[in-house]
Amino acid sequence: MSLIILTLLLILLLIFSLFMAVCTIDNFWRTLVARQAPFVPIPQKVIPHIIDAIGIHEKSIVYDLGCGDARVLMACYEKYPTASYKGIDIALIPRMLAWFHLKRIQKPHTISVRKGDFFKEDISDATHIFVYLFPNVMNDLLPKFQRECVKGTRIVSCDFQFQDKEPIEIIDLHRPRHALGRKIYVYEV
Repeated sequence: MSLIILTLLLILLLIFSLFMAVCTIDNFWRTLVARQAPFVPIPQKVIPHIIDAIGIHEKSIVYDLGCGDARVLMACYEKYPTASYKGIDIALIPRMLAWFHLKRIQKPHTISVRKGDFFKEDISDATHIFVYLFPNVMNDLLPKFQRECVKGTRIVSCDFQFQDKEPIEIIDLHRPRHALGRKIYVYEV
């Protein structure tokens, strides 16, 4: 009996190790080769500040571009369940994590996470957009936002800002110098 349990534990450890290796290779590829943002989860302590900065109301359509494990979308949903939430991520592993998280909360119809390249996806129905992306990706997205989003669409970014657009608000969270989630930048199209 104990040999069976030990064998099962070793198999689970092997599967977990392979999963972590795939995550590492995927992040390496997306960061260094494809010049995309890797999956780096937003710290839980920062999420309430992000939700406040987004300014959701009951008819909001909130996009999270590069949504990762969908933690921001789910936190928004918990506070404002009548709004609509759309996550887009190209990477398999973060989308799998999002799927597990959404399954845990019995995925309401107002949240969707889909595979896609957010540069190619239509976001014209967005009223609010959240991003946690590298500066080069932010700057590449700015023309898309200006072209597709209606006037007044609110864009909230954690830690990274646009090079050629001034924020309407900068929220300093007074976190330690090397911590993630130190500042929130709020923009309007």
